[in-house]
Amino acid sequence: GLNLKQLEEKFFQILSKVYSTLNPSFGEPTTFIDISLGYLKPLRIIVLGDVSRPGAYSVSHSASLLTSLYYFQGPTYMGSLRDIQLIRNGKKIGNIDFYEYLMDGVTSNDPRLQLDDIVFIPPRGKTISIRGQVKREGIYELKEDEGLEDLLNIVGGVKQTAYVNRAQIKRIVSFNERARVGMD
Repeated sequence: GLNLKQLEEKFFQILSKVYSTLNPSFGEPTTFIDISLGYLKPLRIIVLGDVSRPGAYSVSHSASLLTSLYYFQGPTYMGSLRDIQLIRNGKKIGNIDFYEYLMDGVTSNDPRLQLDDIVFIPPRGKTISIRGQVKREGIYELKEDEGLEDLLNIVGGVKQTAYVNRAQIKRIVSFNERARVGMD
């Protein structure tokens, strides 16, 4: 978190305790410090799942899981925005919910990438289309434990002109589950 000048001052304080020839207060300095930044090699990551062009990508050494989406243009229409996964050495070490970033600007759980990390975009989960007297009509993905209240938070709530005592919900249920739910 330091700039180059602050870093040089910090090194000077630490090293002047060990090297008296570095500090001019003890006479003419004969030891000097020069700090510079060199070119840092880009990282290679592997992108898999519901993306239009899966494969290997070279990303900045400071890239995070969130910023890596820029390199491969994010998931396809069928890919999840709610569970973008980071896999390192065969283990899932992190994931991000892109909705948290879009709605609240939250980037706190955004892990940094390392060489040969895998970014995996799973298929999209529950999909909801919402229209009418809401602030942001559209098609949204909900997590398995989210319901109508969560959806209304995502869309920014209802408009002031909305009649909230009536809502129409159309549900598409797979053929196998219709009998269990009690539908024909």
